[in-house]
Amino acid sequence: MRRLRQTAVYIATLLAVAAFTMPALVTAATPAGRTIYATGDVSASDAAGSRRALTKGDFVVSGDTVVTGEGRVQLKLTDGGFIALDHNTEYAIEEYAYDEAAPSTARSFFNLLKGGVRLVSGAVARSNRKGWRMRTSVATIGIRGSGGYFRYTNPDTLRITVDEGAFTSTDPDTGLVTDLPPGEYICESPCRPFSGPDTIGDGGFNLPAQEGYEGGEDHGIGSEESHSHPEPPTPQPQQMPGY
Repeated sequence: MRRLRQTAVYIATLLAVAAFTMPALVTAATPAGRTIYATGDVSASDAAGSRRALTKGDFVVSGDTVVTGEGRVQLKLTDGGFIALDHNTEYAIEEYAYDEAAPSTARSFFNLLKGGVRLVSGAVARSNRKGWRMRTSVATIGIRGSGGYFRYTNPDTLRITVDEGAFTSTDPDTGLVTDLPPGEYICESPCRPFSGPDTIGDGGFNLPAQEGYEGGEDHGIGSEESHSHPEPPTPQPQQMPGY
């Protein structure tokens, strides 16, 4: 009987340790990207709703929703893509998986819930275009090229600046697909070209053009002194340890 009690205690201890360490092991093993710049109020909530602050060097994983209050954050994904979130933004990494050895299975599924995002595509968009999408309240955005800036002007209106390459928008009600080559657009239902004096530009995020990092050159991110300023520095590609 004593031996049975000891065995039961031993098993319970192992289960408790596994329950405590497993989330950390999964997070460490499956990063979607790393924070390369953060200022102000920036956090991430996992699929279970657990919230944590994000600072430079922290990982984000599939299932995280990144939230900025009066802050901004820039992320580099494991496929080489960049994401920069404006203040008062909520951006969900709905599903992310990237294996350089199996590009056809790669997935980058995002959801812009609120605010604005500036992005530059990585290897997923180049190797498996159907594996990249960003949902919004007014359209599902697909990609055929480099990058752009997307921001809600109200909950039902999305403004888009396409820099290079092209995106597509799919109307959730009609299924209508609209090509979005370089230019400015306003998306209600459906997206249409926009011209006017109040262009949104790039939202202040001057991320590198695709050809600036496609060759793999490592320029670094900028000095620590530059990170003390309220506005983010111009990021350049950085090799992340372990990627």
